[in-house]
Amino acid sequence: MDKCLLLDGDVLAYKFAFAAEVPIEWEDGLWTYHADARESIAVLDEFIDDLKDRFKTVRYRTFLSSGVSFRKKVWEGYKANRSGKRKPLLLSRLREHLMRYHNVEMQLHIEADDLMGIAGNRKKDMVICTIDKDLQTIPGSHYNWDTQVSFKVTPKQAWMKFYEQTLSGDAVDGYPGCPGIGPKRGGKIVQEAYEGSRKPHQSVWQAIVGAYEKAGKTEEDALAQARCAYILRTQKDLKDGEARLWTPR
Repeated sequence: MDKCLLLDGDVLAYKFAFAAEVPIEWEDGLWTYHADARESIAVLDEFIDDLKDRFKTVRYRTFLSSGVSFRKKVWEGYKANRSGKRKPLLLSRLREHLMRYHNVEMQLHIEADDLMGIAGNRKKDMVICTIDKDLQTIPGSHYNWDTQVSFKVTPKQAWMKFYEQTLSGDAVDGYPGCPGIGPKRGGKIVQEAYEGSRKPHQSVWQAIVGAYEKAGKTEEDALAQARCAYILRTQKDLKDGEARLWTPR
């Protein structure tokens, strides 16, 4: 069966909107940006065509985020670090183009990552195409278009990555994780709790809660961070169009 590419439209729109901007100095100290929408759209279309050619397929689906993420209710600071930052000039224009011409799927309050996670989870004919490391919490086939590397994520690797992010947080998305724990230490805590346990998910969660409590936090704090880190995986993670928050196994 031909592969179906799952494209991260959020990243694509930002990528090509920023790339299109050209700074101009009109006189001493006076600078502006300009961007050619037609040229940027042509480059975006060519990029998507090149991806299809690489995988020898015509099948693809594009995903965009819509509205305020449900994670904002879980953690008020979620992506708050992006507030006030300038968006590229053509961002809205490129999103509109994707929606009109590139098989876009959206759902209110659900992020593109989550829709991609549900679509790509363990499905052999689906390839998750993005540079976003958060999607590495989803088992299946992946492609990073910056490094041009295809790779597989096993179910165990996906869970380990999720648990590690619950501890280390994500500075890009604005949730802090457990104080004093970065990716390396978080990964070690998860690995040690997971290996050799008859009930690895329970063992890992107990280790995560222990790390938070040692840092002066609570299990509720750990749960909030886990719910920010968890990318939806199946339709069961949605109920009546709303995200069902992750709970420990």
